[in-house]
Amino acid sequence: MRNFSKIGMTLGLAAMAIGAASAQTRRGHERPSHREPINEEEEGLSGDAPSKTGVGRGKDNAITACVAEAKAEGRRFARVAEIHKVDTVRRSGRGWDIRGTLILRSSYRHLSREEYGFRCRADAQGVADVVLDDALIIIN
Repeated sequence: MRNFSKIGMTLGLAAMAIGAASAQTRRGHERPSHREPINEEEEGLSGDAPSKTGVGRGKDNAITACVAEAKAEGRRFARVAEIHKVDTVRRSGRGWDIRGTLILRSSYRHLSREEYGFRCRADAQGVADVVLDDALIIIN
């Protein structure tokens, strides 16, 4: 009987270890608790801020800066602001003219959203202006 109890204990420990391992892998798919930030942007880790090192100058920095400013402008109207796409980037005499689409939602859990066009102008000093256009599409 002693051998069977050791085998049972070994199998029980193995089952617990397997259960703990599968729970560990599922942890990445859980919803965040109310104490954790919902996304990296709330922690300031999203990388939306323009590069201060000068790496990727010109067009790349203009796009990055305009995207960050368009999202910030969108957050004035909704809790969640995401860039759907950058449509055009054109060089002008005053810097870079950038157009794209911004999605606004009331929360991460809500599927309904509104899409707005945005226009932005960036030059060597940074973003000169950001304008949100009228709502393009309402998706339920």
